[in-house]
Amino acid sequence: MKRMLRLGILGVCILLAGVLNAQIDDYKYLRDIKGVEDQWHKLQLDSEIISKLNKEMNDLRVYGINAENDTIEAAYLLKSTVDKTEKNAVNFQMINRSSRDAKYYYSLENEGAEAINLIELDFQKDNFSYQIKLEGSNDQNEWFQIIDQQTVVSIKNELSDYKFCKLIFPNSKYQYYRIEVSSDEDPKLISARSFRKEKVEGKSVSFTPEWQSMTNERAKTTEVIIDLEYPQQIHQISLNVADTFDYYRPIEISYLVDSFETEKGWKYNYRTVYNGTLSSLEHAEFDFDKQKAQRFKVNIYDGPNPPLEIDSVLARSYTFYLLIRFTEKADYYLSYGKERAKSVRYEIAQFEDQIPNAVSQLSLGDEIEISKEEEVKKALFENEYWLWIILAAIILVLGWFSFKMISNN
Repeated sequence: MKRMLRLGILGVCILLAGVLNAQIDDYKYLRDIKGVEDQWHKLQLDSEIISKLNKEMNDLRVYGINAENDTIEAAYLLKSTVDKTEKNAVNFQMINRSSRDAKYYYSLENEGAEAINLIELDFQKDNFSYQIKLEGSNDQNEWFQIIDQQTVVSIKNELSDYKFCKLIFPNSKYQYYRIEVSSDEDPKLISARSFRKEKVEGKSVSFTPEWQSMTNERAKTTEVIIDLEYPQQIHQISLNVADTFDYYRPIEISYLVDSFETEKGWKYNYRTVYNGTLSSLEHAEFDFDKQKAQRFKVNIYDGPNPPLEIDSVLARSYTFYLLIRFTEKADYYLSYGKERAKSVRYEIAQFEDQIPNAVSQLSLGDEIEISKEEEVKKALFENEYWLWIILAAIILVLGWFSFKMISNN
């Protein structure tokens, strides 16, 4: 019985070693990190690395081997260059309403004489299309044209619910503004809110994917299938429509989750990431939460209208980088590519404001694919959960043997 106990303890040690190795070996790729000289550095992640990360992007680790040949781990923050938009309201007061010859005029006073570039109009009624003219003045005698003709529209029925009532123009600073609405009847303008909108665009990577457009006459839809070369973290898809007439179409964007083959052919499962409207009044750029995928699908609901002619398609992804803290000298490398990696939250996330603004850029060596053992040899030990189950079983057996020995004594 003592011999069995010793064998059990030896088995526990072997299994523990197997668990540790399994946690490291699951990373598929390795790159040398070059240029580590300071405590803080920045490491840019290119599209090739992004394509090999898991969906959550939590399978990045920075390891080092120090002078004592010990393995250490460096803490990092994963950052992205996202767009930043500030929309500041500017105090305006409507001081005059008038009409003449099927034109309605609304005068606004800029109380703080601040620059604006956006006016949002709110009308009492639904289902309209108005032509708008916007002018500015500092004395209400001499008026300067800001917008010559712009369409605002509202469509609300059982199939659509779309409204575009924004006047968008370059930064403008006048004491007074005058809105002219062409209409045979009172448009019933409730309010005109003014803003100064400032957008700092983050750096992004544009992909020109393979795509094809197909019309489904029975469903009265146009389907655009978009295929990227590699899976990427996409946050925006834009369409260039060749048609010059006015249009508005409900639109849905989804990404491919999985596919499987049946006797009748391949079946594809998609998940929706965006619902909105494709309109000639707005730029056809559709933003959504970043989603890692290689194939996207755009459904355009044409209804009784002629299909739109899509001229080109673009997909965009933000750029990603690591802010890394190095605490000791070592040879460092970046490992990545682990489908079921566990998220880590380093303490530096609590002290982000202490990170220097100016940090030097690191570079990476060539990618090395970490070799794996043959499937026959590693089939059991590559699964961490099985190792823990077996470990628990051995501990129970050892406990039973120990209890029996104590009872016999």
